Amino acid sequence: MNHRRKLAILLAAAFACSSPASAEEMPLEFTEAVANAERLGQALLAADAAGEAVDRMTLAEIARQGAELCEFAYRLVHVDDNGRDVRYLIARAKSDSDVVIGRHFAWIADTVQSSTRSCLNLGTPGRGVVAMTVTHLLSPTPNEFHVYEALKHRIPLLVLTSAGIWSVTEGTITFEGRGEEQPSAAAPQLSPNAPQDKELQAVDAEQIEKMHKAMQIYVDEARRTYPAAKARFLKGLPRGENFFLTTRLHDQQGRTEQVFIAVQSIDGSLVRGSIYNEINTVEGYAFGQSYSFPESEIIDWLITKPDGREEGNLVGKFLDTYEPAP
Repeated sequence: MNHRRKLAILLAAAFACSSPASAEEMPLEFTEAVANAERLGQALLAADAAGEAVDRMTLAEIARQGAELCEFAYRLVHVDDNGRDVRYLIARAKSDSDVVIGRHFAWIADTVQSSTRSCLNLGTPGRGVVAMTVTHLLSPTPNEFHVYEALKHRIPLLVLTSAGIWSVTEGTITFEGRGEEQPSAAAPQLSPNAPQDKELQAVDAEQIEKMHKAMQIYVDEARRTYPAAKARFLKGLPRGENFFLTTRLHDQQGRTEQVFIAVQSIDGSLVRGSIYNEINTVEGYAFGQSYSFPESEIIDWLITKPDGREEGNLVGKFLDTYEPAP
């Protein structure tokens, strides 16, 4: 993977949101939308058990009305909202423990409303994960689907919208604050003598397994030295330096992809940040998407310098020289 070159490009547009220490008062203009999302999300969970599989004719009908269906199984759930019948198409992953953010659909009369712009499965929360983070682009507030998923999986969601940061916990939406946009980080310039990156291709499962075995010694060393790098990040890195962690994303088809996460915060053993790679293999993820994961899933760490130098990136440097066996 072309690690340094991608980071140099991606850092040029980098920004991070810092969550305030305590919740702020919610702007009055969002009160009604939040109340509706809480009411409908709770009702949706209560009605979920009575849901039914969706037949092809129903799927075709909702698609004709503009619904862009994902490759999930869908269930039809009816919610009585003060005498109004609201039909919901709820997307389900192969694993019912996966937190599927979208696309779900609300179907009211001839109007179809999507939960998200993309098909997004956050996966099953790992051991020690206390919350999951997602960016929401369709409205300034979380919707009923966020409430439903948080209740169903008993996991708080942090939802980042144009209005700020929201927490969705136990059926309640709380405005945490508008966040603080940080100045864009300058793209680091590569040193003249920096080694050239090359594309790495492992074409089948056997080659991928061999690659993982070969890189394990570097993963172990990265994990051994991570606590010291973490301490430096928590203390505050010098201006122009950036902290990245490497982990693997997984999708419902069983595919994996190794990516950089631009770290925004580390709370206990939970890392919060944004995906800082173009996604080539797994589905349901995108560059810039908020992502949280436990420290147990760290593969490597990297600190970038303004002049293009790096610290860490042991696995990345190994992969730059790795030759897959034929």
